[in-house]
Amino acid sequence: MNISQLIKSARKEKQLTQADLADGITTQATISQLEKKQCSP
Repeated sequence: MNISQLIKSARKEKQLTQADLADGITTQATISQLEKKQCSP
């Protein structure tokens, strides 16, 4: 499992939206890009 899959899997397991996960840390767009392998953490 790569980091993109790990982030998405953990987020869904906790029933969080991308916006919920990003809140106070980064933007929803960054979470989306991470999950789509469009950027690196």
